[in-house]
Amino acid sequence: SRSAQKPAATRVTDRAREWMRVRMDYVLILVVAALLILGLMMVYSSTFDMAYVYYDNPNHFFTRQLIWTVLGLGGMVALALIDYRLWQRYAVLLLAGTLLLLAIVLVAGSTRFGARRWISNGSIQPSELAKIAVVIYIAAWVTSKGKKIRQISYGLIPFAILIGLVTGLILMQRDLSTALLLAITAWLMFFIAGADLVQLFAIIVFGLAAFALLIAREPYRMDRVLSFLDPSVDPSGSSFQVQQALAALASGGVLGKGLGASSQKFGYVPAVHTDTIMAILGEELGLIGCLVLVGLFVLFAYRGFKIALEASDGFGTILASGLTCALA
Repeated sequence: SRSAQKPAATRVTDRAREWMRVRMDYVLILVVAALLILGLMMVYSSTFDMAYVYYDNPNHFFTRQLIWTVLGLGGMVALALIDYRLWQRYAVLLLAGTLLLLAIVLVAGSTRFGARRWISNGSIQPSELAKIAVVIYIAAWVTSKGKKIRQISYGLIPFAILIGLVTGLILMQRDLSTALLLAITAWLMFFIAGADLVQLFAIIVFGLAAFALLIAREPYRMDRVLSFLDPSVDPSGSSFQVQQALAALASGGVLGKGLGASSQKFGYVPAVHTDTIMAILGEELGLIGCLVLVGLFVLFAYRGFKIALEASDGFGTILASGLTCALA
């Protein structure tokens, strides 16, 4: 073909022009930009004191986050220039590589906070790669099966084996939340692909039973559930983080104390720049700020599903839906 005869640089340029002309979702880009700006702003606000104490540099965490933001934006542009159908061809290899990395973690991973989830001295967390690889593989798999996924031998059994294998490896790393997120995302993709409703209901029943068993077997997980249901159950122990986060949200009120004016971030709320950054946002920007943030994610989800519905093939629809579900 004529396109194949063109130099590689010309083909990339043509692809870029097509992307700029047809595939730009300006609303989605604005939403992502707003989330990045708000995220960077809150990372700096919640860490400047801690960064100064531990690193003698108030910009330590902000600079690191900014670097990864720039790298992420570069990756976004590069991936946008690639035809998404390419991932369908390499879905099996991507999944196999991810499973290998998950297995390596169990053998040679580094342990932090009582969990072994990282390799390369904490630089790589394969379970994060699994979120993308599993979405790509499931999209390719259900697309190749078509209506056959409504049959138990083609649908439910292979689906259960796949999700059981991936989530099992992640659970062995003591990472229940990521395993749960992956399972829910996979179930939603199975539903969107047109799976049998009886099979979907059976997966829910089995999944809830497995989840309850996993909670009951680990005392710290049970403590977290009880703290979530009743934050007053152990205010100086398992509920401490929840109590402090609630105090931050309550003191923020409707309008907040103002950007940078949080008092709870000064040694009261644990993990202020990661697990509980929403509490600091609520304290500084109030209920209004929290609603704006949630609204941005809702708008992000809407644009993601809109893109999925407008995809030109089944793989694109399931892929975009899966990625949207995983993020939203």
